[in-house]
Amino acid sequence: MAEALGSNESDTNKVREKALKERFLAKKNEELLCEPTLLLDQTGVILAWHLPGVLYKEFQRDSVRNLEFLFPDK
Repeated sequence: MAEALGSNESDTNKVREKALKERFLAKKNEELLCEPTLLLDQTGVILAWHLPGVLYKEFQRDSVRNLEFLFPDK
C-alpha cells in the first residue's frame, strides 16, 4: 500500500480513499484498526498513528473550517 500513496499525501479525498479501499481489501472486519496503533519503519521512526476518539468531533470540525479558511483553494 505504501507504494500506492503519494509522498506527503494529506487531506481527505473521498474518491482516492475509495480507490485505495477497493485495491487493498480487508478480508475480515477484525483486520480494521479500532484501537490506538503506531506504524513504525525498520528503525523505529513513527510513520503514522491511529488514535480513535482522541479529538472531539467539535475540535475536528473547527480544525477543518480553520484550514479551509487558511487554504481556500483546496
